[in-house]
Amino acid sequence: METCHQQLIERLEKLERKLVLRSIDAQNLMIEQRSVDSFICGFRLAWEMANELNHFETNRHPSPEEEAEMDA
Repeated sequence: METCHQQLIERLEKLERKLVLRSIDAQNLMIEQRSVDSFICGFRLAWEMANELNHFETNRHPSPEEEAEMDA
């Protein structure tokens, strides 16, 4: 990365360097935002699955084996 940066400094004029660096900054910002969005989507999915599992466990009817264990 440092080598590429040095080559840009040597080969490009100041205005061109600024444009390239702004482009790189914008790309990094988009990558960061995509990463945050991906985390949020994964977290929401996990949260919904946990809630659904909790609801299922709370509202399900015990099997005959489980009823026998509770009666014992």
